[in-house]
Amino acid sequence: MKIIYAKKSTGINEDGSFQNPKYFDHPDSTATSVVIYGDYPDIKDAYEKLGISVEVRKNPHMKVESLTMNVQVGVTPELQQFIDDAKAECKKVADENKDLSDQLKKSIDDLQAERVGFTAFKNDVVAMQARIDELKKIKEGITANLVEADQATTEPSLDMVVIKTNTDYADWTVPQIKDFLASKEIGFKSSASKDELLALIPRE
Repeated sequence: MKIIYAKKSTGINEDGSFQNPKYFDHPDSTATSVVIYGDYPDIKDAYEKLGISVEVRKNPHMKVESLTMNVQVGVTPELQQFIDDAKAECKKVADENKDLSDQLKKSIDDLQAERVGFTAFKNDVVAMQARIDELKKIKEGITANLVEADQATTEPSLDMVVIKTNTDYADWTVPQIKDFLASKEIGFKSSASKDELLALIPRE
C-alpha cells in the first residue's frame, strides 16, 4: 500500500492512501512505499528506518513568493516636454471653465435682477400707467414724424420750384408755367402756347 502524506489531496494526481502529516505519530509498517509532499524529515526518517522507500516531492500548494522589481525610468527631454504641454493644456482648460462659470453666474444674476425688477414693476400700478403714457407719447411722436416724412416726399410745390429755378423758366413744362401764372393771379388763355405763357411771366 502506498501512503501519501500531504496537507491537501487536491492537485495531486496519483493513487494512494492520503494522510495528513500534521497527525503523524508513528510509521505504518504495512506501507510498501511512501510519498511525502513537503518538508517532513521526521516522517522520512521513520519510514527509512523500516526499510520502506520514501520519496519527497515539492508541495504543490506551496506559496510562491512574488518578486518585486523596481524599474527606474529616466525622464527624457521629449517626455518632460510632453508632461509640460499636458500640464499647460490642463491649466488652459481649467481657466476656460472658470471663465465660463463666471459668465454663467453673471447671466443668472442679471436674469434674477431683471425678474425681481419686473415683479416689482408688475405690482406697481402707478409705474405701469406711467410707462403706458410714455409709450403712447413715443407712438404719437413716431406717427407725427411719419406724416412729416410723407409730406416731404410729395411733389414739391410751385413756390419751391420757383425758388430752385427762379430764372430758368424756359426749362419749365407748360403745366408748371400755368401753375406759376395762376399763383401770381396772372390770366392766360388755356390754348396759349408755351412761348405765349413765358411772355406773360413778369421779369424781375
